[in-house]
Amino acid sequence: MSGAIRIRHFSSEERQGGAAAAAFRLPRPLLAAGADSRLYVREKRSNDPTVWQVPPRVVSPWRDRTERWLRRSPSAPAYTFNLDEPPRVDLASLLAEPTGKTVLVFHWIDRFLDVPAIHRLARHSRGPVLWVLHDQEP
Repeated sequence: MSGAIRIRHFSSEERQGGAAAAAFRLPRPLLAAGADSRLYVREKRSNDPTVWQVPPRVVSPWRDRTERWLRRSPSAPAYTFNLDEPPRVDLASLLAEPTGKTVLVFHWIDRFLDVPAIHRLARHSRGPVLWVLHDQEP
């Protein structure tokens, strides 16, 4: 598949929720059409070969709680789509993939990727970036 278009989907969940289910269905037909298509998730729960788990970022739970507390503002809503949270995954494996035209497709990425991580991935892939908004949350 060296000449095949590379498509990388990102979803926090693999099958739990509507956005995850939609993201899960996409790689197989794209592979059948000749694309190099993969779904990257924060937690893999199946043995599907088109789904890849991104290794978790090793952080102390106390550090994680402290970072969240420092980002909190008294005027902030109790819940927001967490694009300001640091990624809970180690991006090194994704950034080790060959550079070049790769299409990045983001689905539900809450508590998975933040804006700087998306930027790093986009600069590395040098291809189009799509964000499929499955609902109004983001």
